[in-house]
Amino acid sequence: MLEDSLKLLPNLAKESNRKQFASTIDEISDALTALHGAAAQTAYLVGVSDPNSTAATPGIVDPELYINADKAIGSAVEKLIQPDISQQEVLAAATQIAQYTSKLCNACKSASQKCDNPVAKRHFVQCAKDVANSTAQLVKCIK
Repeated sequence: MLEDSLKLLPNLAKESNRKQFASTIDEISDALTALHGAAAQTAYLVGVSDPNSTAATPGIVDPELYINADKAIGSAVEKLIQPDISQQEVLAAATQIAQYTSKLCNACKSASQKCDNPVAKRHFVQCAKDVANSTAQLVKCIK
C-alpha cells in the first residue's frame, strides 16, 4: 500500500488532482504511522526478550515540567498580546513567565549536573543560559 501510494503521488501532482493527492498523502501518513508503531512494538519485544536486558531507568529531565512550563508560558504570552490588558494582568503574566522560566533554568542546571556526557552537559548549560537571556529580553520589552 505504501509503495503504491508513493508511486502514485508524482502523477497526481502533475495532473493537479488535489483531492486524490490529499487522499494519497493521508494514506501515506497512515501507513507511516502504522509502520512507526510496529517498529516501536518490535523494538520493545526484542528488548524484553533479550536475557541481558535491564529495566529502564528514569530520565534526567522531567517531561511534565517542560509540558507544564510550555502551557503556562504560552498562556501568559497570549494574555500579554491582548490589546486591552491591564497593568495588573501584565504583572501577573510576567510573574508567571518568570516563575516557569526559572523552573526551566533550574531543571537544565540540574540535568547538566546529573549528566555524564560532556556534550549533553554543555547543551543543558547553554539551554539554561538561553532561557535566562530570553526571559531578560522579554522582561525588558514588557517594561
